[in-house]
Amino acid sequence: MNREIGIKFLIWSYFNLDCSECKKDVIDRCIELAYKDATNQGAFNAIKDKGQYNKEEAKNSISEWLEKGFSKSFDERHNELCETLCSCYTKGDNEKSPAFSYGNAQKWVNMTVKYLYIYRSLMLALDAENDFCSFYDEKLYPFEEYFHVPIDSFIMQAIWPEDKEDTDWIPGKKLPKSGPGNYSDSKHTPWSKFSKEDYYSVQDHIKSISGKSPMEWENPRWIQVARERKKNGSDK
Repeated sequence: MNREIGIKFLIWSYFNLDCSECKKDVIDRCIELAYKDATNQGAFNAIKDKGQYNKEEAKNSISEWLEKGFSKSFDERHNELCETLCSCYTKGDNEKSPAFSYGNAQKWVNMTVKYLYIYRSLMLALDAENDFCSFYDEKLYPFEEYFHVPIDSFIMQAIWPEDKEDTDWIPGKKLPKSGPGNYSDSKHTPWSKFSKEDYYSVQDHIKSISGKSPMEWENPRWIQVARERKKNGSDK
């Protein structure tokens, strides 16, 4: 069986890319896919005439962030980019107009990095090279162990505690004395409304329990929750 055919089809059908794409096209596509993850299902709904989000400015900021690399710590550079993405949203006259939250920003950044990681992994499986691969190996590969887990409801469910003593890291609403109960976006602060403090509370908790690189830790847990939700008929 020619496995190369299968992998190339996967790359095209998921990323709409092939193995000869230039670095810019790969990065642009991953940024766009990640934006959809960060803003879908009502996670970010800008109301017309009440606020404005400069998406192109934000996309350029992510590209520049990747090109510049990480002379500072990954965490510090990650925070700088998330705050930049949030600043690309300007509220209108209505103060209740929804802002692009830190939660939205982290999802966009982290999913962009994850998609770049996945594309590079598939290229390695094909033993293929292009200018993106050289870029990734120079700029991103040395920092893979510092990548952040993209926080969403799947990950929150995966790490949700059963023990009422293990709740100090949970953002938002006060929990009942009986314990945290089951995770629910409607009962607890959803990731799309996370502040910087909320995000780092969750991210630091994951670092404390993972014991390995974030990508290694996150992948099987996200899939496990997805399988459970599909089985229960609730895969959103």
